Amino acid sequence: MKGYISEGFVSIQGEGELAGKPQFFLRFAGCSTKCKFCDTKYAWKRKKNFTILLPPEKKKFKNPVDPFEIVDFLNSKRSEIPGSIAITGGEPLEQMEFLEALIKNLKNFEILLETNGLHPEIKGELINLINIFSVDIKLPSFAGKKVDYSIHEAFLKKLRSSGAKGYIKIVYTKKTEEKEIKRALKLVEGCGISWNVYLQPTSPLLVKKGLKFIEGKLFPFHLRILPQVHKILNLK
Repeated sequence: MKGYISEGFVSIQGEGELAGKPQFFLRFAGCSTKCKFCDTKYAWKRKKNFTILLPPEKKKFKNPVDPFEIVDFLNSKRSEIPGSIAITGGEPLEQMEFLEALIKNLKNFEILLETNGLHPEIKGELINLINIFSVDIKLPSFAGKKVDYSIHEAFLKKLRSSGAKGYIKIVYTKKTEEKEIKRALKLVEGCGISWNVYLQPTSPLLVKKGLKFIEGKLFPFHLRILPQVHKILNLK
């Protein structure tokens, strides 16, 4: 099977548990959720070509691409890129078979999967190939529409039952209300997930708003507030 990629590049992880860690980012193309405040809307569209940028080299590929074409390229560059790969989107789990074939054949890389947490059909075999999950809990104020939390719940329970490791990310905006955060945290608690929960503002200027959420005693979760570090550093 072939799949669609938007881009590939090396940068610093700016979100969640691995913030500050150098990673190779492989961004999948296509996302049916289309959140209102998404910062990578360009990756919603599946284009005819994409580029993997490893300065000074630029490697161009055609979409849809064979997973082994990417695998062979990345494995050949193992000594030149970070040993940790962030698979992001778009939404990678909308191309599950392609994703599994790709990850299964990468050699000696740590795999972080960034997902919207809305694909409970994920199989245990794929879960076991991923070292760290970064799972979004979508708030209506961020998504710009109603969110079916039963799907989030089914996804998180699937990860828990498979022994997956990761963290939860909740992106909030200036319009986000405390009751939205509480509802999301209650969902996580009900799934038996004990991962760290990161409140991520859409702008660094909203950090104080996040502090007010924590002052409101939104516990017993391991809450942390973390703006997108890569944007503060003006990185991709």
